[in-house]
Amino acid sequence: MKKRNVGLLIFALVSVVFILSVWFGQKRMEIPFSAADVKDIAIYQYIVPAEAEKKVVTAEDDIESILQTFNTIKVKRNRLEPISGATTTSFRSNLKDGTDFNIIYINHSVKLGEIKSSYAFDYETTADIEEIWNNYNYDVSAAEESELPTYEQ
Repeated sequence: MKKRNVGLLIFALVSVVFILSVWFGQKRMEIPFSAADVKDIAIYQYIVPAEAEKKVVTAEDDIESILQTFNTIKVKRNRLEPISGATTTSFRSNLKDGTDFNIIYINHSVKLGEIKSSYAFDYETTADIEEIWNNYNYDVSAAEESELPTYEQ
């Protein structure tokens, strides 16, 4: 009788964990490279693409910090409807092997937005990704529309 009760308890616990993971659907985002692989990260911010600004983050500690932020945020399947007039903060990690990796964050409201990459994901997050722009003190310059990271599924 005890073996049956233990089996039922284990089944119930596994079921609860499964149901909660499906219900909340959150996981941590994973960037497929390390700071050692990155030459620099260009951060772009705009509401109107023609008025975009950029910063280029070059310090290894800052690059590590940005990647750590992305690797620790909680995300879930994106269910947000596209909006216009939102602040977009995007990131282009220029890798030492000559390739790049783009992430685009579209802010819907305070701590709610879409985080996308045509490489791997389309998530919703409550992380304050837009704040990364303010956290790093680098020169700000105008960005051409043609250099802005894009998202294509």
